[in-house]
Amino acid sequence: MADMNAAKKFIYIAPSPPVELIDSTSFTIDFAGRKFLYVGLDPVQHHAIIILIITLARHILITTEFLQSIYHMIGDLLSYLLDAPTYKRKIFLCTDTTTLSSMVFKDENVLILESKTQDGCRIILNHRNLMRLINLEQSIH
Repeated sequence: MADMNAAKKFIYIAPSPPVELIDSTSFTIDFAGRKFLYVGLDPVQHHAIIILIITLARHILITTEFLQSIYHMIGDLLSYLLDAPTYKRKIFLCTDTTTLSSMVFKDENVLILESKTQDGCRIILNHRNLMRLINLEQSIH
């Protein structure tokens, strides 16, 4: 019986710490939920502009192009999030490094931003978080 219980345990894999950005600016997505967005220069990737979304336990690094793609389909994303919960996973956007998909969390549709290159690097965005990103669009660009 002990072997069955041991097999069912999930192991939390903490993501590697986020990169230190040069000349970064921070924005609050959800203070109570501890979600923050940083825009800055990545010293590792030839000073490319990158976006880092950080939560209390996780983070994800996305490109400005990926964020632009999210802004281009913001209407569709909001419509999906405000619909009745759909338990089938839907992939909205997929690149070599990042995937934007959906799932149901706490009885509501949410978006999952997940890294393909780093284990454990993913965050959840609900419709309130997405609305905040819309409000921040002009400040970020």
